[in-house]
Amino acid sequence: MAAVTNRQRGCFFSTPVQISRDFSTDEPTDPPKNETDFKFPVGVDREEIGETVWWLASTTIILVAVVGMVGNSLIIAVGKEVFRQRPTVPNLLLICLAWTDVLNCSLGVAPLALSYYFKIYINQHMCNFNATVLLALSVASQMIVALMSVDRYWALLHPFSYNRHFGHERSKIYPALVFIFLYTMVVSLLPLFGLIRNVPQHPMSYCMFDWRDKSATGQVVVYINVVNMFLCLLVIVVVNAIVAAYMLRLRRVRPRLPSRDSEVGASGGADVQDCRLEIQLAKLTLVVAVAFFFCWFLFATRILANQIGVWENKDLDYLGARLMTFNSVVNPVIYIIMRKPCRKGCWMIIRAGVHYASFKMAARPNLSLAETVAA
Repeated sequence: MAAVTNRQRGCFFSTPVQISRDFSTDEPTDPPKNETDFKFPVGVDREEIGETVWWLASTTIILVAVVGMVGNSLIIAVGKEVFRQRPTVPNLLLICLAWTDVLNCSLGVAPLALSYYFKIYINQHMCNFNATVLLALSVASQMIVALMSVDRYWALLHPFSYNRHFGHERSKIYPALVFIFLYTMVVSLLPLFGLIRNVPQHPMSYCMFDWRDKSATGQVVVYINVVNMFLCLLVIVVVNAIVAAYMLRLRRVRPRLPSRDSEVGASGGADVQDCRLEIQLAKLTLVVAVAFFFCWFLFATRILANQIGVWENKDLDYLGARLMTFNSVVNPVIYIIMRKPCRKGCWMIIRAGVHYASFKMAARPNLSLAETVAA
């Protein structure tokens, strides 16, 4: 009985020894490489995207950065004077949007332009900075345009309620602006708390949170931004469609409002002037909303597609990101084209700049900025 037990015990101990020896001879396997691991510094690879695309992309992004900074700076200078003479909510929102665009062009788009010539993203901290700035200013821009659309809807379709709650008391819009500021700060800082990682996006020209992150916290961050984009787009489209339909019906059932330069318009009092200005601002908001939709819809769609894992296309990702950057330079162009005070004020500032740049050889504007805007 003891012999049997010893043999059984020997067999029992011999098996693990053999198994242990087999495992010890296995070759060690390397862990799978993470697709979001990048070797800094990074920048745009000229050979990867092709010479033609590189020249076109680098030239246009420099124009976007320069024109965006100069154009929005002019709009801020003129808009402050317009707001001083007519301190209304839409004029305040236009200034806020211009500030958002000029900061986006100087702090967000400028590094993007440099990435075509230098490996600007030298480490993860630089990538985090670029991603945080782009995300914060993008979310702020989305919510400001949505707020502008709701403001015009309320002012045109419910004027008595709008005048009762706002009128010329611009301070009542400040809580909404504070909420936008706090919300954008929280959303843009989520990657810095480890919920998701900021990574260089194709073609390594800008940084953004990882669209393909499948972790629980990463998906929360991605879907928060996707929902925010599509919700703002939905509000902008629906509200401005209603405003456009209302303005079309108003034009059919009512005679055209007299212009400010006509005798009837000059003698019509403040009501005619206010109505005419409200309609002008509504048209401006409508055009801004249309431009916003075309600049942002593809970008939001590409983020969602990459997260779901369908319709993956790096070229479309790049196109969506490039259209997104165009929004900051489109807005000041729209203001200058559609608003006479902005157009005249910007031209006056340019003429004054040429006057001093040429050592006063060029003619100096006859009117000041305040007189030009009020004329």
